[in-house]
Amino acid sequence: MKPEFFSCSLVIASLLAVTAASAQTDGATTGARLKLDEDSAAPRNRFGLSYRMGFNISARFKTLGGQRVLNPRLTPNGDAWNYDDGYNLDDTPYLPSTMTAYWGYTGPKATQAPGDGFLHLSQTTYGADVTSSRRTDDPEPGFELSYNRELGQIGRTRWGLEGAFNYMTLGIENNQTLFGNAIRKTDKFDLQGVFIPDPPVYGTKGPPGGANQPAISHTAVPDTQANITTTLAGQRKIDADVYGFRLGPYLEIPIYKKLALSLSGGLAVAAVKSQFNYNEVVSVPGIGAFAQSGAGSRSEVLFGGYASGSVSYSFSKSWSAFVGGQYQNVGHFSHQVGGKVAELDFTKSLFLNAGVGFSF
Repeated sequence: MKPEFFSCSLVIASLLAVTAASAQTDGATTGARLKLDEDSAAPRNRFGLSYRMGFNISARFKTLGGQRVLNPRLTPNGDAWNYDDGYNLDDTPYLPSTMTAYWGYTGPKATQAPGDGFLHLSQTTYGADVTSSRRTDDPEPGFELSYNRELGQIGRTRWGLEGAFNYMTLGIENNQTLFGNAIRKTDKFDLQGVFIPDPPVYGTKGPPGGANQPAISHTAVPDTQANITTTLAGQRKIDADVYGFRLGPYLEIPIYKKLALSLSGGLAVAAVKSQFNYNEVVSVPGIGAFAQSGAGSRSEVLFGGYASGSVSYSFSKSWSAFVGGQYQNVGHFSHQVGGKVAELDFTKSLFLNAGVGFSF
């Protein structure tokens, strides 16, 4: 929690401590710097109810793309292919570890067996490393119920303690088409002078000869490497209910007749309950496209600070109306589903509220 978020609260608290100490000294030596309100009929309690709008709350979605086997095909023996366009797998105990008849490829032959004495197999790998831009859905609607208890006066300025409960709902989604990076590596395997049949070829595990194909090298020799661009299309969305609480000292300063300015700051708490879902289609040139999706819920309590200011107008001894603004920082909220992450940023939250107050 950063100290600057509480600077206002600390200044107010220090002022209150000094004035409270002064109130306990002899009146002849301290003068009239601190005056406690002795009018028992003056209202010391106030409830407030306001409509509250949140701004500058953003979301971004991270680790998009995917770590998934691009080629789900299986060999006749039920093993996964280890390349996008074929396989070259261990064939022991039928052959030494450097040789195998357990290989296959899909073609085209001119690319994978171009007559250079090698079989060329390619593998595309990429990480879930794509991050969307930040998105907001301002304003986020909500309400706040507050309570102020006056504890004393400094001249005409009243001071005390305030507490508030608030609620806000938000929904932020991202439908951008994003782009990621992938690496396509090609290995080559020495054919040992054997003739390559036309594709497709699906060799099985077992000794060469008979129904099986001839053995080739099982030692991969790095050939080429290329960077390619993947395309991510789809939707990512996070919905959240945010239950908040704040507590801190306040000052109420008369401005003109029935107008007053209130300043406050202190502790802020936010309980976030979210629902995150995504669906996306990842397209890889030369390989194809695959879809993936996920959904889940999560809850977490965040702590931070706030600073607030408002202007009120008193219609009578009991009723008033007010408008104000708040700055709040309770940090970041992170929600992960299936390796994908939705992150809500509450570090620069701004709120505007307007409501009525009742004093008694």
